[in-house]
Amino acid sequence: MRSLANSLTLLALCVVIITGCSSSPSGPPPFQIVTPTGARVSVLPGESVRFEVTLIDPDLTVQYTVDGGAAQPGPVFVFQPTNNEHTVTLLITSDAGAAPFSLTYNVVVEVPGNEPPTITSTGFEPVTGGEAVRDVFTFTITAADPDGSVASIELDFGDGSPPVQGPGPTLVTDHVFDSAGTYTATVKVTDNVQIFVTSEFTVFVLPPNQLPTGSIAINGTSSGGPVEGDGPFTARLTVSGSDSDGIITLWELDADDGEGFRTISPAETVEVAYPFSETLYRPVLRLTDDDDDSIEIPSAVEVRVFRSISEDLSTATATGNPQFDNFSIAPAVFADGNDPLVVDVDILDVGAAPLADVPVRLNPLRSDLVTPTGVNLGLPAAVELDPPPATDATGHATTFLTTSTSTRVEAIPEIDFEPFDIIVEASKGHGVWVEVERLTGNNAETIVDASGGSFSINGIGQTGYCPGNQVEIRVQATIRPGAPGAGGPARRRYTEIRRGFGDPVALPAQPSSGFSNWRTNASGVIAFRYTPSADDANKIIIAWVDGQPLDDLAAFNFRADCP
Repeated sequence: MRSLANSLTLLALCVVIITGCSSSPSGPPPFQIVTPTGARVSVLPGESVRFEVTLIDPDLTVQYTVDGGAAQPGPVFVFQPTNNEHTVTLLITSDAGAAPFSLTYNVVVEVPGNEPPTITSTGFEPVTGGEAVRDVFTFTITAADPDGSVASIELDFGDGSPPVQGPGPTLVTDHVFDSAGTYTATVKVTDNVQIFVTSEFTVFVLPPNQLPTGSIAINGTSSGGPVEGDGPFTARLTVSGSDSDGIITLWELDADDGEGFRTISPAETVEVAYPFSETLYRPVLRLTDDDDDSIEIPSAVEVRVFRSISEDLSTATATGNPQFDNFSIAPAVFADGNDPLVVDVDILDVGAAPLADVPVRLNPLRSDLVTPTGVNLGLPAAVELDPPPATDATGHATTFLTTSTSTRVEAIPEIDFEPFDIIVEASKGHGVWVEVERLTGNNAETIVDASGGSFSINGIGQTGYCPGNQVEIRVQATIRPGAPGAGGPARRRYTEIRRGFGDPVALPAQPSSGFSNWRTNASGVIAFRYTPSADDANKIIIAWVDGQPLDDLAAFNFRADCP
């Protein structure tokens, strides 16, 4: 390699070509170096250096390298020093295949009369055995300046994270590496006149400790839905575990039974008797390895424990209005929506012991009210108390049921009752209800006075009736003697209009405007609109109120002049 001085001499003495120098110069050189003009380039801190070559031969290519790094394109290259001293190499090549030409420059950043700072020590802990993610590395850097002071110390950890900078002469900083590897850390020390020096050192980072793995099998099941049973439910917890880069030094199990973690043997099977709980049990295995790292592993399977309710030993009874105690329809109540059928429930477990705090509920099995036109009015019974009551310390609970529609049905001249059942259920927990009793033969006596109401049919805008002309049918219902509110209006009574005796046929009459749900209003009144047909001529029409016909009857007596 020619020195810059020799190259400049050659350029002055001969015609320089890429392959060498001719013994008899015959033309101008194929390039000219504009700047720098010497092999040593001295700059002040913060100054840049301009490298420039003028190319005469278009086949020539210029590139620069700094300290042996990646090539930079020319012919112009502006360089900003990052250290006190750099080596910049100029390389000129020809596309024609001629031998390359190179020059080397020594770039020095200096302040006249100033001595650069020195890095006196670079250290870190832990020197060996430091792990990624887990361990904190502590770096200590010291520096000095023989003729001034250390303005700053900068440390680049070499892992892509931002460098850390602080004032001199000592920098102490902590760092955690995200992954294992060999990192080249770089220290840059700058003095009070901005002259700096750099140094590199290597940091070895080990892979992070691998935590143990493990699992819990419950009654032989390690995946899927809950393992379940009635309390006290005995579950066998079998644990397993391993450590890929060491050993497990401590095995602990929290069975989730309120006792917390307990030390167990490796791969031990532990039996636990779980009482009833509205929540699911989830055991947890804790494993500690030889690096003193621990991991808690919840069971993939939960334990669901129900109340141990005995359907055979648990009982329920229904008590109606004492007025009906001596009648064959007992237990019975008045169908006024206020007279409660009292249901007493006693819940026992399989050992005949009373169970406290057990929610109970009633499910009355009554047919829905369905109108002659097919409209479903729903169940004519209501269970009081919401949410359901719970048993006391003796396992006892009391709840109530009322109805607004009687079970009394009259098929003239017979009177009969259609009793309904009540299913009494108790909660086993977790949304599961069991039937502990089915109470049958429950009745609701009507409050309607069959002889005390009224019934009328009126033509609309006409005298008399004709087939095809709409009429209004009006019903007034009163309360019978002996019933609550005797003599008053029978409110909210379900009403139908029927034709004929014995097994009368329900007419598809529609309640008039203002009368909802086929029931009498607050005055005990309901009105219907109906368009009679020729089949209705001279037929008996009956108001059927709350399961019985009123004594007041009517008929469609059509006019003789009907079309």
